[in-house]
Amino acid sequence: MESSQLPRRLDRRPRLDDCVYGPSGYPTHASITSYRRRPILTCTAGLPEIISEAIREAAMAHGVNVHCYCIMPDHVHVVGSVQPGGTHQRKFIQSLKKRATMHAGRQQRLWQESFYDHVLRGDEDLLSVCVYVLNNPVRKGLAKDWREYAHCWLSSDVGS
Repeated sequence: MESSQLPRRLDRRPRLDDCVYGPSGYPTHASITSYRRRPILTCTAGLPEIISEAIREAAMAHGVNVHCYCIMPDHVHVVGSVQPGGTHQRKFIQSLKKRATMHAGRQQRLWQESFYDHVLRGDEDLLSVCVYVLNNPVRKGLAKDWREYAHCWLSSDVGS
């Protein structure tokens, strides 16, 4: 099935059909927001490292190939694909959020309830989407180049 012809869900949730989020290999860009958009994700000591580790652990647990990620003060961007034998993108994100909260030892909420996602279409290039994600700190004035920003990562399978 062409990604430009992906089936849409009929209910009110802004999600595509479940088959797209499973081990389809479709790259998905997810944005996860901190609770009440509090800018705590990069200024709380050790939290960016905890989130990075949670991304790696959740990816391994759910068979997700992470292409890039960027941890901003109030949200996290992750671009990844669920590989054959993997579970589901929603389970990956839930696991990432749960692991980060647990490892941080937080008693109060860290994340908003849901997340925004976007499945890359046939006319969207993976490298271009990763460059857009990685340039978030540049657009926000946090760095002159994304490589200077400590909380970005790009997989070697995508390019530079």
